Amino acid sequence: MFDDWKRRRAAKRVKAGDGHALKRFRWWQPFSRALMHMQLEDGQGRREQWSVSVSLWGEGDDGDVWAHLYRNGGHTAKSKRLFAVRGE
Repeated sequence: MFDDWKRRRAAKRVKAGDGHALKRFRWWQPFSRALMHMQLEDGQGRREQWSVSVSLWGEGDDGDVWAHLYRNGGHTAKSKRLFAVRGE
């Protein structure tokens, strides 16, 4: 029961993506951005590249940290942070 509640609560944090392209990782970004890629197979055996990009110091005026999910370079979804980054 508790696991179902946690799963529903986490699903509320996820928002649909808008399809914009993944920006490439620049040499000066290791201290401000995290980027991870993973190759997975879909149901028909085709390989897809999934990427997660996180701006470590937050985005916009509110400073909220979002994790952005990309599938084959297109923005698929975003989710608010799951942990405190700046000692909050």
